[in-house]
Amino acid sequence: MPEVSKQGKSKPGTWVIVWTAQENQVQRVPTPFNRGDEAQCPFEKALDLALTWAPKERVAPVVLRAEKPWWARPVDAVPAENLAEQPFDRGSAPGILLAVLRIYRKDRDARVVLLSAGSDLVASSHVNDSLSQVGGRDDVVILAQAQPAHGVAAPRRQPVAAYRRVKGEWRLALRAGEARGGGIIVASAGALLQLFIDTQPELTDQFLTTLTGPSLFDEVALDRLYPFLPETDFHAGVLNRALNARPPRIDTGAKTAGRTSRVSV
Repeated sequence: MPEVSKQGKSKPGTWVIVWTAQENQVQRVPTPFNRGDEAQCPFEKALDLALTWAPKERVAPVVLRAEKPWWARPVDAVPAENLAEQPFDRGSAPGILLAVLRIYRKDRDARVVLLSAGSDLVASSHVNDSLSQVGGRDDVVILAQAQPAHGVAAPRRQPVAAYRRVKGEWRLALRAGEARGGGIIVASAGALLQLFIDTQPELTDQFLTTLTGPSLFDEVALDRLYPFLPETDFHAGVLNRALNARPPRIDTGAKTAGRTSRVSV
């Protein structure tokens, strides 16, 4: 387990989504599951790190059915109903949205930590502070990014934030491109869902109108929905779209002007 994880604290009502970017690649072993010369692959490291902030009952891995031979063993301890298993590869955004919707259905006041490859480079103190800051708010998203310094990956001194000032308008305190690469996102489940609604309304509507009631957790329903989903990347289609909606502002200390309304799922 990475050293950073020893500093974390599990908080009541906190869920952790573990996801890995799907890439067009020809390697025999997909990059997230390739251990190389290390004892753990990036996916296994992220799963271990997830237990820093939540018990296994509140860890939600986002996985692709075709890659089951590589992820089945690492997620063995995670409850099967927590797996956001995608039947087809439609980019990273649909799988993350699926996990967010399921968490929101179970606990609308949940705080969510979103982990990706490279998350072990972010100081856990930033994540703990961010969890306290977001609380149950639906208007702020914290992005604690690992940023290279002189060729060596080093944590940022401060996490950067996205505030939803008014309907549909997100002010992200980060520069273009910083949303890419490894990092940790901390937000309420409602804030993440609202971010999808504002940046990917058609994708979100497909989930909300098709996966109603128990079908949100039904494998057959997902099999029917996924062929019709657009291929959407989480960084480009959600984070960077929110960033490009308005000129970026470096104002992490600014106060939020409003709150978002709850949505029904």
